[in-house]
Amino acid sequence: MRSAPHLLLIAGALFLVLATTGFILLALHAPQLGIDLTAEDGGLRITHVAIDSPNRDIATRGGLITQLAGHAPDADLLIDDPDHIGAWERFNALLQTLDLLHEAAVLGAIPVTIDDSEVLLAVRDRRVSDLPALFWIQLTTGAIAFLIALVVFAFRSNHAGARQFMVLGIAGLLTTGSHAIFSTRELIFHGAVLGWLSRLNSLGVLLFGAALVSLFWVYPRHLHEKLPVIAMSYAMALLLWLAILMQITPDTSSLHLVVLVAAITSMVLAVQQWRSSRRRPIERAALRWFMLVTMPVSGLFAVVTSLPPAAGYAGIIGLEVKVGMAMLLVLSMFFGILLGITRYRLFDLERWWFTAWGWFLGGFAVLALDVALVATLGMAQAGALPLALALVGWLYFPARQWLWKRVTTAGDQEKHQREWMQTLSLAADESSLRQQWRRILQQAFAPLQMVETSAVEAVGIEAGGQALAVPDIAAGCGLRLHHAAGGARLFSREDLRTADLLLAMARMAHDAMQEREHRVLAERQRIRRDLHDDLGAKLLSLIYRTDGPTQQLARSAISDMRDILTALDAEPLMLDEALATWRAEAQERAELHGFTLDWDDTAKPHDIVLSARQHTNLVRVLREAISNAVRHATTRVIVIRCDVQDGRLHLWVSSHGDPGRQSSTAWKPGLGIQQTRRRIDDLGGSVHWEDLPDGHRLVASIPLEIPSGR
Repeated sequence: MRSAPHLLLIAGALFLVLATTGFILLALHAPQLGIDLTAEDGGLRITHVAIDSPNRDIATRGGLITQLAGHAPDADLLIDDPDHIGAWERFNALLQTLDLLHEAAVLGAIPVTIDDSEVLLAVRDRRVSDLPALFWIQLTTGAIAFLIALVVFAFRSNHAGARQFMVLGIAGLLTTGSHAIFSTRELIFHGAVLGWLSRLNSLGVLLFGAALVSLFWVYPRHLHEKLPVIAMSYAMALLLWLAILMQITPDTSSLHLVVLVAAITSMVLAVQQWRSSRRRPIERAALRWFMLVTMPVSGLFAVVTSLPPAAGYAGIIGLEVKVGMAMLLVLSMFFGILLGITRYRLFDLERWWFTAWGWFLGGFAVLALDVALVATLGMAQAGALPLALALVGWLYFPARQWLWKRVTTAGDQEKHQREWMQTLSLAADESSLRQQWRRILQQAFAPLQMVETSAVEAVGIEAGGQALAVPDIAAGCGLRLHHAAGGARLFSREDLRTADLLLAMARMAHDAMQEREHRVLAERQRIRRDLHDDLGAKLLSLIYRTDGPTQQLARSAISDMRDILTALDAEPLMLDEALATWRAEAQERAELHGFTLDWDDTAKPHDIVLSARQHTNLVRVLREAISNAVRHATTRVIVIRCDVQDGRLHLWVSSHGDPGRQSSTAWKPGLGIQQTRRRIDDLGGSVHWEDLPDGHRLVASIPLEIPSGR
């Protein structure tokens, strides 16, 4: 039965608090002498005496301790890791000596011989401030590794890989916590407790190796269902741990040999996983990243921590360097997996991953500040907790929110949503709306490629996260976006939600556009009826009742009204059809007034559509220009040129008249000029008049919607 994620998170958090608290209390259990020692022939040399040491007036730097509680001290007393000591006889002798020293320390002083002088070294209780940085580094590393694994497991507890990853996190916490204690002890420690800490460390190391092998056996896919590799791995780890407890292994270095074997085995299984996922792109993408962050780390970890003791060289690398490298490797592996979760959907986790982390880090920030204030400032716990809460609320949470907005695109998308909605709502027509829709998809997901495809019913992830299928605004077609963020990541369920939101916005804008068009059409029909039934009837009556100039004026008004009605019913048409219609009308009007028409539209393309508004306005502009030519030209030639350049339609109408007449710049803006400017401006174009040696020329230009293939 699968438990609720929040229950698992709470249980895991409680376990982490209890475990880290236990490790800290055990570390504080060691009595403190306040002196640093180094081993050399003949005893232990004093290298440093702390300022607050109770033996500051007794022990001096450079002194040689030759007797310690009646025994000759040896180098094993200062070994940082009992698992590196070798023979079990030396291991047991170390624990016995430590027990004797601890019993003497409990009585208040330890008899020692320093440079042939017998003295008593005093002890004091260890404080939190006495714990060195190396202790906190190791404990923090284990806690972070455990937290990363816990959040994965809480939301994917039914995933075999997530379960093995959780064991890795537990093993990391056990190993780093126990190692943090005995690697940073001063000199005196309870021998029995140190022995169990060593066994706990061994258990963590063995669990880590078994979990790593099991993880590559089941992730990203189960290599073989019937082979009990997982059970065998943990059974072997348990048997070896029992053998270590019973001390029936050759020596303590057998543990490190197992670590090397586990690292090599996991590499072999990783290669097999790579081969089995060759036709599964999503699995291979996840595996590639997983191998990148685990294989080098596990190999280097084995080389740094296990190869030297397994080969019999315990002192090749210094303690600080060795532990620092080991912790860096562990953190790099777990943070690498965290990065893979965010970018490559390892274990298929999403936005709630960061929510859970924010919850954890907020709580631990309060605890950490509380402990730090008590330890460093000597504050009472009652006063430290409110101050810690204030600091977290005023500093940590704002800083975390700022960092979250800087490292994610969530803030950018929220900022752009209003802009996107406004852009879609301002689209002039359906073609413009579709262009804006594609631009927004490009901006939101930054795909390497976006292609049109057949009908897509709903937004969906395809090809294992490498493609995102999105319905287009128009029915019967769709879009496929390939390789999100320029190929840097896979599409995720968060992208599905974003695409659904954008599609809803686009369709809302499309519906609003259609509603506007319906209202405009209804208003046109009303105006058409009013003109035809009211004004048309009155003009016809005027024609039948009058004659002469009045009748001609009425007939001209009816002709203009018919043009208006035609414009109200006009629909888009091809540019070459419009040019043919314009040429025929211009030819008819030129011949009617005894003019010759010089028409040139040889550069017209055959795949450009004029909207009804563009067609109507250009017809009126052309008629006005021809009327002016007929009225003012002294020669009998009208020159009209049409051309398409740089996505614009250019129109030139030349009328040749008296060269001495007034310049066009001094013209008064009459009704004809005003209407021409108004119609061209309505199309987003430009118009002006030029002076010729023997007349004037109208020059107009409007933008066109050029097909994407040109």
